[in-house]
This record gives sequence, C-alpha cells and structure tokens, in this order.
Amino acid sequence: MQGEQPWYLRLEAGLLLLLAAVQVIGLAPTLRSSDLGWWFTQLLAESIGTGAAGWLLWRGNAWGFLLGVASGVYWLWEAARVLVAPVASVYLVIGCVILAGLLMPRSLKWFRSAWRASSRPVAVP
Repeated sequence: MQGEQPWYLRLEAGLLLLLAAVQVIGLAPTLRSSDLGWWFTQLLAESIGTGAAGWLLWRGNAWGFLLGVASGVYWLWEAARVLVAPVASVYLVIGCVILAGLLMPRSLKWFRSAWRASSRPVAVP
C-alpha cells in the first residue's frame, strides 16, 4: 500500500514528525521548572499525538491519516483559541497545511483503499 501513497502524504508525515520533534524540544525548558502542571501535560499529549500521526502516516497506515486530520483540526482550534496573539497565524498555517495535504482527492482515495485493506480479515493457515 505504501507504493500507492501520494508523495505529498510523505511530506505531510515528515511535517508531523518535525512538529513532534520541535514540541519535544519545547518540553526541555519546562522540565527545569518546578511547576509542571497542565501545560506540560498538554504539550506532552500534543507531542505524542503528532508524532504518532506522522509515524503511522509515514508507514502507510490509515490510522496515521485519521490522526493527522485530528492534528490539523487541533492546530486550527489552537489558532482560534489564541486569536489575538501573533502566534495564531503560525497555528493557522500549520493547521491549514496539514489539512490541505490530507484532504486532497488523491489523499482521500489512498485513505479509502488503505482503510479497506486494513479492515479485511486475514486468513490464518
């Protein structure tokens, strides 16, 4: 199934993996803080979700596509949440780029075929 995957899905997977790496690097300053609270937990969950989406999509797994769409929606939600901050434009661009690549017609066609292939029962000899 991986050979049928459009090239821009690989690019999306690389972007998601890069975002996860940047988020993990962003965890380093918070580890020095004595108050790790909710922000640390949120950043850790974002990093795990984004990294899992990128890794599964890179491997050609249909679940990576679904996690990638969820990640794109999350970035748009973050942009809406911090609308007045200058960082909102960065979140908006990230969310739009992720969703634009994942919701292209060839991407959706690939997802449907990958989903059907993963849901077929496997015959055990």
